[in-house]
Amino acid sequence: GKAVLDGVDLGGADLTGASLRRASLRRALLIGADLSDAVLARADLMEAKLPKARLDRADLRGANLYAADFLQAAFDETRVHGANVARTRLTR
Repeated sequence: GKAVLDGVDLGGADLTGASLRRASLRRALLIGADLSDAVLARADLMEAKLPKARLDRADLRGANLYAADFLQAAFDETRVHGANVARTRLTR
């Protein structure tokens, strides 16, 4: 099955390399979390809060990022092909 973490507060958590493929993280709080090398392919991050999160080399292919907040987040070699980025906040 898939992990259901809707609305969970993982602010500042070290999730380096975490396997969260197809996980549901709707409205999750991931402020300042380290998701470097994490696999979030096809995950649902609708309206999730990820300001100042690290997403270096993370796999977000096919993820639902609708209205997610990525203000000041770090993206280096992040894979986002096929992700839904409608209404996603990347800048102020």
